[in-house]
Parts: sequence; structure tokens; C-alpha cells
Amino acid sequence: MPSVMGVLEERERAARQRVEALQAELREAEAAWERFVIAREIAGLVLAEPREDEEVPPVVAPGELPVGGRGGARFDGNRVALKGLELPALVVVGWHDVICGPRWGLELNELMTDSRLLVLENSGHFGHI
Repeated sequence: MPSVMGVLEERERAARQRVEALQAELREAEAAWERFVIAREIAGLVLAEPREDEEVPPVVAPGELPVGGRGGARFDGNRVALKGLELPALVVVGWHDVICGPRWGLELNELMTDSRLLVLENSGHFGHI
């Protein structure tokens, strides 16, 4: 039969392990929250109205293909913001996507420092469906 001290030490050890696990989980949650805050700030910068002295790149109208058609032209969006993005990113494109296919996905992937490219082989533009 275990002694009272043995049982207390065993419970203390289990409690300490649980506290360490919770502290590790807290550190991970804080890191995720920090990445979210940074992403929200970057999104705010990207979506903000341009300043009076800022040159705005042309934007493709909804439903239209860029000049060159079917992914042949480069979209100039806000590349500076993408290059400064220091969050992990997953770029997902469909192999048969004629709107924003593998060529554009590769371009986005190359612009961001911490990103991975996933090409869905049997998918078009709506790979998430």
C-alpha cells in the first residue's frame, strides 16, 4: 500500500506536468494570436484607401480577365505587402483554374517568404467546393 507522502508526490508530479502542458498550450495560443494581430494589421494596410501621393496600380474589374487573358498577364496588386508578410501562408490553386491558376499561385508563393503552394490536380477555380 502506498504511503500518504508517495501519493501526494505522485499527484504533485501529475499536477506539475499538467501545468507545464497548459503553459506550452498558452505559448502556442499567444503566438497564434500574435500572428492574427499582425495579419489583421497587414490586411488593414492592403485594404486602406491610398494616400494622395500614392500611385495606385490598375485593378482588373470583377468578371474580366486581365490583359493577355487566361492567366497570361501579371496582376500587380500590392506586391510590397506580400513581400513583407512574415506569416505562414498556404497558396491553394486548381490545376484547371482559368481565372487564377497555377502560374499565378506560383507567383504568389514566390512573393511570400513563408508560404507553401498546393495545386489541386482535379480542380478548377472553386477547389474549396
